[in-house]
Amino acid sequence: MVFDTVMMKRYFHILLLLCLFCDCQSQNGISHKELQEIDSALNFEITNYMYLSSYEYYYSHFQFPSTIDTLFDFMFESLSLHSKQCPFPDNIKTLLSDNKTSFVVHIMLNKLVVLYRDSIFFSFDVPFTCDEFSETGPYAGFLRNKVVCHDHQASQSEKLFNHLIWKLYTHSVNKSHGQHIINKDNPSLGYIGFTFDTQQDSLVVHNICSYEMCLHQSYYTSLQKLSRRFCRKHKYDGLFFSAPFVYSTP
Repeated sequence: MVFDTVMMKRYFHILLLLCLFCDCQSQNGISHKELQEIDSALNFEITNYMYLSSYEYYYSHFQFPSTIDTLFDFMFESLSLHSKQCPFPDNIKTLLSDNKTSFVVHIMLNKLVVLYRDSIFFSFDVPFTCDEFSETGPYAGFLRNKVVCHDHQASQSEKLFNHLIWKLYTHSVNKSHGQHIINKDNPSLGYIGFTFDTQQDSLVVHNICSYEMCLHQSYYTSLQKLSRRFCRKHKYDGLFFSAPFVYSTP
């Protein structure tokens, strides 16, 4: 059998890097350059997984993971790309776990930076601006066992939940004398992010856009009650969603 020369070279390159990795592990861990070389030999799977994890974490939490433990735990256990049938790759998990103490997370304004041995290994920008977030409009996601659900039930739940959110919004504006915000550059409503945790029974407000006004208190209370009922009824551990910003008039 004749082997493709390019594939053979690539195979031996990966084998050499893995041997180097095993040797370094028994000493002081791998260097920044060696980590980059291993990532390159693996078709940049390491940085790709970091990107997917940062992206999905931000969309479901409206903030960056604050520690490397938080980022890695989410990547290994909660990234919706993986399941029991297709878990996170063991070789990459072992590599990252064994060298975890050399990683540090820094949050700089609207950017997440992951350092490895004091050098930048990965960075991720906030995936949307204030205007882009508002233009996206209403969306909702649901958590079960700390994993974002992407099944048919979640799709139906999002439609129903967004409908209920809109009813609360219109009631707050028409009946409770709340005021909404319209973006200056386009006719879209101003939106705000929320996350609800069933265990903590807490609804957290995330100010994607900076508003000088205070959120309408009865509107917030109604959103919290809706989130609690919805999670209990549909057996979700938590949820995240966007909703129009409503503030109280003097």
